[in-house]
Amino acid sequence: MKFTEADKAYLIRIGNGEQHLPQIEEATQVVRLTKNGRKISSKRAIEEIGRNEFLSAMSRCAYHQTASRRTPTEETIEFVVPDSFWK
Repeated sequence: MKFTEADKAYLIRIGNGEQHLPQIEEATQVVRLTKNGRKISSKRAIEEIGRNEFLSAMSRCAYHQTASRRTPTEETIEFVVPDSFWK
């Protein structure tokens, strides 16, 4: 996923340095997303939790491997960046 200028501004606003943006953006290419144990797409995750929550989760899992977010219906979306991301 290619970040927009608004995405970059949001990520910086929530505490990421500009130097962190390439790693977060790269992680969006390899992240594994599941909802209730079933694989979902990034597009679906964004529809469920909104773009800012998606970006927030990506900023965490790009450095800590995992993150999770709750949907409005209290379901959990899990974000996992695979071990191979850290070569």
